[in-house]
Amino acid sequence: MVNVEEGKIIDHKTVEIRQTNPLHRARILSVWKVQQLICGGIDDFSMRMLNGLGIQVFPWFSGEAQKVLEKFLNQEKKYTE
Repeated sequence: MVNVEEGKIIDHKTVEIRQTNPLHRARILSVWKVQQLICGGIDDFSMRMLNGLGIQVFPWFSGEAQKVLEKFLNQEKKYTE
């Protein structure tokens, strides 16, 4: 998880979600106040659920997390390493 202000990473931490149930995962992200989610792939149900909770989803990213995040922050919305 990263906190970003004005396009710059101000804080980051690694978190683990052990839940496999999409409803529980979405609830956890909502409680953590996640606003955007960058992911490799996601099913339609989970995407709609997250969007309904106000979480913007950016699917189909792949590669090393730090590089993907840098590309994302530079407005390169579709990035594959």
